[in-house]
Amino acid sequence: VPSFMRRKGGIIKELHPEEIFLTSRQNFQFHLLREEKRGEVEAWVIDVAPKELRTWQRIVVWVDQGTLEVVRIEAESPANPSVLVKSTRLATDFVQVTDGIWLPGRARTEVEGRALFAGTRIEAVTRFTHYRLNEGIDGRVFAR
Repeated sequence: VPSFMRRKGGIIKELHPEEIFLTSRQNFQFHLLREEKRGEVEAWVIDVAPKELRTWQRIVVWVDQGTLEVVRIEAESPANPSVLVKSTRLATDFVQVTDGIWLPGRARTEVEGRALFAGTRIEAVTRFTHYRLNEGIDGRVFAR
């Protein structure tokens, strides 16, 4: 069974998928918005709303109906999270790099804010390509 790791009090504790599910159910409300086709993938579009407003005001997740893998995530910060930042929006598309392994393929970050009394907008797009999995690392990488 795959597991996730988290740090608690300086100790790394194994966190099983059941614990992640229960934690998510306690902290978020999930609502199916619609079904949507993304390329060749039939996906459920799910609104994930935090029960308490913290970092993200709105999260929308696209889940592949066949594999149950997340294929896209969009997140938006609360309005005016700070004096200088008006809003932050993130979007990440995931790609299947091999059977059962999905990794980010494209990530877009958009920040709107204020600098020297003027509005500013920054957008960054990162593309992830040429993933190499299960390859050995050359020992020279660690040499001084």
